[in-house]
Amino acid sequence: MKRQSLKTKIVLLAACCLLLTGSMVVIYSAHFLQKRAMNDAKEQLLAIARAQAANIQAEMAVALNTSHTLSQILSEVKNSDNPLDLQRYEAIDLLRGILMENPKFSGIFTCWDKKAYDYLDSGFADEEGHDSSGRFAPYWHRNEQGKMTLSPLLISPYHSIAGEPGIWYEMSRKSHHNQVQGPIIVTNENGKNHLIAVTVSPIIPEGQFVGVVGIDIDLTFLQAMADNMNIFNNQGKMAVIGYNGTIAAFTGNPDSLGQHIEQIYGDTEDLQKRIKLAEEIVEIRDGQLHAFTSFQIDQSDRPWQVAVVVPINRVVAAPISLMWKQIILFAAITVVVLIAAFFGALSLTKPLSTLVDGMKSIKDGDFSKELIVRSHDEEIDEVVTVFNLMRIKLDETLHELQEHQEKLEEKVSMRTFQLKGKNKELEVAMEAIKDAQEQLLQNEKLAVVGQMSGIVAHEVLNPVAAVSIRIESNIEQANRSLEVIDKLNTLLAKLEKELQNAAEQIGKEKPTLLKDFPMLFKIGTSLRMNQQARLEDFYFLDKQINRVVRIIDNLRQMSKSRQHIEPIHLDKMINEVLDDMGDGLRKRKIQVLPNISSVPPLQADHSEIYSIVSNLVRNAVQSLEKQDRVPEKRLLIHLARRSDNFLELVIQDNGIGIEPEHRNSIFEPGFTSKGRTGTGLGLSFSRKVARSYHGDLVLLNQKYGEGAAFQVLLPLNQEQKEFKFSESMASS
Repeated sequence: MKRQSLKTKIVLLAACCLLLTGSMVVIYSAHFLQKRAMNDAKEQLLAIARAQAANIQAEMAVALNTSHTLSQILSEVKNSDNPLDLQRYEAIDLLRGILMENPKFSGIFTCWDKKAYDYLDSGFADEEGHDSSGRFAPYWHRNEQGKMTLSPLLISPYHSIAGEPGIWYEMSRKSHHNQVQGPIIVTNENGKNHLIAVTVSPIIPEGQFVGVVGIDIDLTFLQAMADNMNIFNNQGKMAVIGYNGTIAAFTGNPDSLGQHIEQIYGDTEDLQKRIKLAEEIVEIRDGQLHAFTSFQIDQSDRPWQVAVVVPINRVVAAPISLMWKQIILFAAITVVVLIAAFFGALSLTKPLSTLVDGMKSIKDGDFSKELIVRSHDEEIDEVVTVFNLMRIKLDETLHELQEHQEKLEEKVSMRTFQLKGKNKELEVAMEAIKDAQEQLLQNEKLAVVGQMSGIVAHEVLNPVAAVSIRIESNIEQANRSLEVIDKLNTLLAKLEKELQNAAEQIGKEKPTLLKDFPMLFKIGTSLRMNQQARLEDFYFLDKQINRVVRIIDNLRQMSKSRQHIEPIHLDKMINEVLDDMGDGLRKRKIQVLPNISSVPPLQADHSEIYSIVSNLVRNAVQSLEKQDRVPEKRLLIHLARRSDNFLELVIQDNGIGIEPEHRNSIFEPGFTSKGRTGTGLGLSFSRKVARSYHGDLVLLNQKYGEGAAFQVLLPLNQEQKEFKFSESMASS
């Protein structure tokens, strides 16, 4: 075997020492930085997943709490002690109002058991919002242009099977809990697919299931949320996965919506089991770092998931870049040292042992010992000088590397501290989100209660008053029946006594008729007890009706929900009111004489303007209903534009009119001339709404006995800040 030269050995030894030292430093540094970067990335991904899960949970909880609150309200319809008198069309209008107030809802429905709502299913067959069976299951939904449409729920392929509710209905019946179904793929009228989730809340009056209330949530916002996420400088992605494994959102990949998670992630059976156990999972799959967290929307054991994904090479990009810089630095140093060693080895002569000792010291890592060779040879002196310079350079280089390593560790420590600060900020943000969620839920509850207050106060009081009058009539009739029964018992006693006296005087046996008198007395006593019990029941009902009136009066004081300003065509709204009250007008044989011009639209709240018109028409109808002396009952409605700024609406009847002493009080809250059938709030509320739009509502001068005429003036220009009513405008 050929022996290597000393020059070669020196060069190889120097190279090995430098490569070994550099490799150890680089490997340790790269491993430490990669591990730190990976741990920081895991914490950051989990924090992002938790925050987005909280945002989605808050959005969907709004719909779930709305359906739950509405189910509690509708359950009062079947309250055996004090049922809520809510007709089908009123319940349908209630659903429509909630859908109108919540643009993020794509649909709302209620579905009841057959004949469970009012036992009148057959009478509503094929009516608007009903199928051929008449089952109460109306469904309001929005089309792609945002227009709301009413249709029977049980013809919807996404909510029913062969005309019957889907499996969600029986699940609600068995569990008695709120639930969220979905994601579900639906197709609109243009053939475009999108995802929805359906919240279902059971209606359980007195513990008995009778139906459900449901809300469709358009999940388009989830894809927008995923596309707008900035994860690792847009290198990461986010996915939202339903409890059934359906993908509801995936960053930059809308075509995956509706697919099962296995089509993207492969076999996920074990992963799904761990997520259902509410585990937070961080793992590496196919070169990517995945973070999974789950969140619960309803009361079932079916959590949804949020997954955040980022490529591993993006996580470790900074440590790898730093590692290559260290490798280049050590390579350059190695080249310099090897060149110096090569030239030094060429001039090695006698002081070989000294040089060997010096190399051993360097090999052992001792760079502090200076190499001293006493020689008069210029070449040897140069070798010694170069060797010492190399030693010094190596020592300085190692110190620089150590300082650089210390600086790197300091930067890593600082970055760790900053990340801890970010985690604190995220915790504070989570608390803020939680507080905002609780406030949002409270506001939604108040909005629903306020809306129901207006409906109950405006629509229910009149039928309650009618029931009260009927009960008072029955109380009077029952008292008269008691008097008749008492007189009958007195006559029977007198007749029995006279028959006994007659039989004793003629000395005969008691007639057979006298034997039946005890039975007649028992019948009379039983009749009186039954009538007395009936009278007590009527007194109880009268007391409860009075209580309902007080409750409704309290509900009237509740504030109205926020305005929804939109263009209002007043001429079309008048026709809408007349259509809604058409049955009452025809029943009372009232002739409507419209004089309605085409006018520009108003910018106002639909429900508020509708309340003004319906209040005035209803007051006129009630006034004509009491006037038997009027041969032809007429209702005049006049609509025209006054000048350039105002619309004028006049509603006039030919009844007896308003008594002079009441003219100054009719707009005061609580004043009524209708006795117990009125609340005294309709005109007061209508004037308040008109003036809130810088308009007014006034009673036109009209003689008593010639009917009543009310004039409504509403400005077209809402920027006008002040409105002054003049006598010249108050003319019919």
